[in-house]
Amino acid sequence: MITNDNLKSRMVEKIIDLLKSLYSYGFSKPIVSQDDWSTSIIFKLTNIALEIELDWRDFNVFVLVVRMERGNLPSGYYVSAGKPCRYHLQKVISDRRWNVDQEAFAELTPKKNSRRQKILWSEDMMFDRFLAYKIVLDDCVDKLRKEESMIFEVAPDNGTLE
Repeated sequence: MITNDNLKSRMVEKIIDLLKSLYSYGFSKPIVSQDDWSTSIIFKLTNIALEIELDWRDFNVFVLVVRMERGNLPSGYYVSAGKPCRYHLQKVISDRRWNVDQEAFAELTPKKNSRRQKILWSEDMMFDRFLAYKIVLDDCVDKLRKEESMIFEVAPDNGTLE
């Protein structure tokens, strides 16, 4: 786990700085919330938000697409008001068959790691994982913006609710 607050703050600042391009797509300035184990950086649109979750305990990063509820973040984590409210970015990309950088996308795909490999994760690897997300996000942010009202509705091609 990363325990140095200065190190955490520097990483959060670097990530926010690297995501400034989101403003040009209509995303809000970031909202940052922290606890001992994680930090969330949230950029809101009208119907969705992007949540960058930094897990300090496991040195991991996740990017989630969040369904907004009347302009607010949902009350649940994965389900709110009986509906899905957070999807991992990889799921949205796969379900919608968006074309993104495949090398970076592969970096985000869970691999069968041994416990020993997991222990070797570090803050550098955590930041590298974020950079892979950044490449993928740059490839699909315009699609996210254009399709924000549909992401949590009907899935493409199969007509079923997600």
